[in-house]
Amino acid sequence: MARQRRLYLAGYSYHLVHRGHNRQAIFHEPSDYIRYQDYLLDALLRYGVVCHAYVQMSNHVHLLLSPSCSDGISRVMSLLGNRYVRHFNRLYQRSGGLWENRHFSCAVHTDRYLWACYRYIELNPVRAQLAPDAESYYWSSYRCNALHDMDELVTPHPCWLGLGQSDQQRSDAYRSMFLRHRHADDFSEIRRATRRGLTLENIHGPMPPVVPITP
Repeated sequence: MARQRRLYLAGYSYHLVHRGHNRQAIFHEPSDYIRYQDYLLDALLRYGVVCHAYVQMSNHVHLLLSPSCSDGISRVMSLLGNRYVRHFNRLYQRSGGLWENRHFSCAVHTDRYLWACYRYIELNPVRAQLAPDAESYYWSSYRCNALHDMDELVTPHPCWLGLGQSDQQRSDAYRSMFLRHRHADDFSEIRRATRRGLTLENIHGPMPPVVPITP
């Protein structure tokens, strides 16, 4: 019996994690990272989903996505996962599954947790001691969001656009905010909510809601 697709609210943002089975490596060579990005971009365009932040680790991926329809993210992850595992199995002469069950996800409904998710995702290589800082890690969205480098995968979130009057001002403000505020407690809450499929709520008091993205 086929599993029912998860439904996501159109126009809101979601943090997703997809891991390799038993935490096995899903990327071995730079070409693997690039192939995954190609498949992701194609799936995003096909199903009307935008990506605001991402990081590709050796055995898992973090994504910050906003869909324009309720089943967009599910379709993206299904197509992406199936295409990439076929590529991986063919290239490395293996068979069977690659992913750890289904992806994990949580909804992000406040500005505070939106920015915390950006930092949580792009600081992942630093926490894992793979890079001295986010800028030094190539397989993430940090250089796009903080340094205004081109990245076809990244679509600016309305909150990112509100950081300044120009892309340079926005990148400067993002980089400054990124370095000043790390909120380890927020990171723990993100991990808990993502693993359990919960909505990230602001537990430290009310804040304005994240601006929905118009489908």
